Amino acid sequence: MHSKTKLVESQFTAAEELWNLEKLYIDLAKAKEKSLTAVEKSLLRGLLCGYSPAEIARIIYQNRSSSTVRVYLSNGLYKYIEEMLSFQTGDFVKIQNWSRVVQLLEKAGYRNLTAKANYESTPLPNQHLETVVTTPKQDWGEAIDAKIFYGRNQELRSLQQWIVADQCRVVALLGMGGVGKTALSVKIAEQVQEHFQYVIWRSLIHAPCIEDILEQLLQFFATESIHSAKDTHDKISQLLQYLRTFRCLIVLDGFEAILDTGDRSFKYIEGYQGYAELIRRLGESPHQSCLVFTSREQPSEIAAIQGTALPVRVLKLTGLSITEVASILKVKGLVNFSEEECHFLVDCYSGNPLFIKIAATVIQDVFANNIAKLRAQGNILFSEMREVIAQQLSRLSVLEEQVLYWLTLNPQSNLVSNLQREIPLDASNLEILEAIVFLQRRNIIDSHLSQLVQKKCFAAYITEYLSDRIYQSLRNHQDISIFRKGVIQNYLSTVVSLSNKTEVV
Repeated sequence: MHSKTKLVESQFTAAEELWNLEKLYIDLAKAKEKSLTAVEKSLLRGLLCGYSPAEIARIIYQNRSSSTVRVYLSNGLYKYIEEMLSFQTGDFVKIQNWSRVVQLLEKAGYRNLTAKANYESTPLPNQHLETVVTTPKQDWGEAIDAKIFYGRNQELRSLQQWIVADQCRVVALLGMGGVGKTALSVKIAEQVQEHFQYVIWRSLIHAPCIEDILEQLLQFFATESIHSAKDTHDKISQLLQYLRTFRCLIVLDGFEAILDTGDRSFKYIEGYQGYAELIRRLGESPHQSCLVFTSREQPSEIAAIQGTALPVRVLKLTGLSITEVASILKVKGLVNFSEEECHFLVDCYSGNPLFIKIAATVIQDVFANNIAKLRAQGNILFSEMREVIAQQLSRLSVLEEQVLYWLTLNPQSNLVSNLQREIPLDASNLEILEAIVFLQRRNIIDSHLSQLVQKKCFAAYITEYLSDRIYQSLRNHQDISIFRKGVIQNYLSTVVSLSNKTEVV
C-alpha cells in the first residue's frame, strides 16, 4: 500500500514547476474542509499538465477506462474547485468539462508566472526523453515559395495574435480556390517559426490517410526511435503528449481533399474519419502547440468548437483590396492603369489573387497591356478560372445547387429571412436554411447584415453554364421540361428567346 501511494505521488511532477501547488492545495483543503488525498493531488496535477481523464487513467491505473477517474473528479475535485473559485470571485462557477480546469485556475492566479516553463525536460509518459531539443526542427514538405506575397497585412496580424499571443490550439484558414490560403499558411508559418521548437508543413491535396499523417508527425517529433500506437485514437494521444511537452506548429494544407463531395453534412471520405477526431481532440484538449489548416470548406467539427474568445479560431479569406491588386499588376509588368480599371478587376474576379494573375497575363499577351480592352469584353472567365469554380461547385449537394441557381438568377431576393418563403423548391424551410448555411461554409456565398452576397465570378459562371445547357438542349431537340421547374423558371423564357434567334440566324 505504501509503495502504491509513493507511485501516485510521483506522477505528473511537471506541474510543480508551472503551478503554485502548495497554495492551491491549501485553498482546496479549505473548500473541502480537510486535506486533499494523495490520489486527488495526483489527479489535479494530471489535469494541470493537460491530460484528459482517459489519459490519466491509463498512466496511473494502466487502464483506458476513465470511469474511476471521472468519479473522483465529479464527486470530489470539481466540487472543491467550484466552491473555492465561487467564494473567491463571488460568482457561481461550474466546471462542465475537464479542459476548463486549467483555464479557471490560471485565471484565478495559480499559474506560476515567475518560473520558466522548461518543457524540453518534461518527460512524456512511459518514455524518457534523453535528447533535449535545443535548436528548432523544421520540415516544410511541399510548401510553396512565399517570398513574393501580396498584402494580407491585417490577416497576418490577426494570425500572429492568435497563434503566438493567444496560443490558439487550432486555426482554420478558409476561402474559395485561388484566394491565397496556401500562400498565407506558408507566410504565417515563416513569420512565427521562431516561437516554436518544431515546425512541420504537409499537403493533403492527394488525400493521405490519417495513419500516414500521424506516423509522419510522430516520427518527426520523436527525439529517439519510437513504437507508434496501433490505432488512430492512441496515435492521437501520443501526438498530444508531444504537443504538450514541446511547442509545435503543424500546418495541413488542402483539407477539403478528404471531405466527401455532395454531402450536406460535410462528412469525410470513407476511411478518413480519423481526421475528424484529430481536429476535435486538438481543439478541445489543452496543449501548448498549434494546428493550422487550410480548406475551401469548413469541417463540421470546427463549427461547434470555434469562437472569437475560444482556442479554436476561423479566418475566412476574402478577395484582395484595390491597393493589393494594384501591387500584383505592377509585379506582373502592368503600370499604366487607373484606379477605376483596378476596381473593375477586383469586382469582376472577386479580388481572387489567382484570377487577377490570369487576367493580367491575358491583358499583356492579347490586349497589349490595355485593361480597357479587356473591360470592353464584359465579364470574361478564362478556362483556368472556370476549372477552379467548377471544382468547387462539383462538391455541392443537389439542394445546394438548386438554391445557388435560384440566388444567381434572382439577385434582388437576398434577404435570408425571405428566402425560405420565396424559393420555389420541394424542400422544407429548414432544409433550405441548411442549404444556405452550407453554401456559406463552402465559401461560395457570403452574408453581410442579414443579406446574402454572391461572388460575381460564381454568378457569371453559373449564368453561362445554365445558358449553355438550355441552348444545347434546344439545338439537340431534347426535352427541356426539367428547366421549367423551380429555380430557373423566370430565366427560361429569355434564354429560349435568345436561342431561337440564334437558330434562325
